[in-house]
Amino acid sequence: MKNLSEYWKKEFNTIKNGTENDWEISKWSHQGFLARYKAVENYINSIRDKLISPIIVDIGSGPGIYSKIFADIDAKIISLDFSQEVLKDGVNKKYFSMPITADAIQTPLRNSSVDIVVCVGVLQHIEPFENLIIEARRILKNNGKLILISRNALYYKDLYLYQGYIRSFFPFALKDYFSSIGIITKIIEPIFINKSYSFLAGLINALFRIRLFSFIILLFARAFMIIGEKYRE
Repeated sequence: MKNLSEYWKKEFNTIKNGTENDWEISKWSHQGFLARYKAVENYINSIRDKLISPIIVDIGSGPGIYSKIFADIDAKIISLDFSQEVLKDGVNKKYFSMPITADAIQTPLRNSSVDIVVCVGVLQHIEPFENLIIEARRILKNNGKLILISRNALYYKDLYLYQGYIRSFFPFALKDYFSSIGIITKIIEPIFINKSYSFLAGLINALFRIRLFSFIILLFARAFMIIGEKYRE
């Protein structure tokens, strides 16, 4: 099996030198970045009133573009990435309050010390992927939230688990894995990159939440967001 983690560490170090925009570091289209950003932003807005000085960790943060979502929240924002050079960009732009250079599967953070873990577009580059989710669970407080976005293996144009050095995931299989290690899934939400589908995303997501045409809807979603909550220990 190909070593996804080592490949992408080398790849992202070379990508950084040729990019003008923060979102390009992840090799996404601008439309793809906006769709993922909006999904995280909408969820945070839905729980904003419940957040009281939270500690938030963005694993695989890059320059911290998702940290901007928390800009108006009284939060301690930790951006964690293996690339010190990329983190420096985020520091200069004041996207976050604390950069940490570390591996996503072996962070220096204490057990049960974090309120929210954000992990966007990282799981697909980690092998074995379970190590990242286990590490996220370790650092989360009881009832802490894991916000994870990854590629969808059910997407009709791909329908694969591996393509080169990128992995995709079956949303409900990931939900089962969450449950097996003590994370209860609160939300699974399809993310539409194609503009035609994005226009109808609100209606489609409403149907998805009430379990109407769930499988069919996932066939048209390039990615998905899964939000889990750590069980009390």
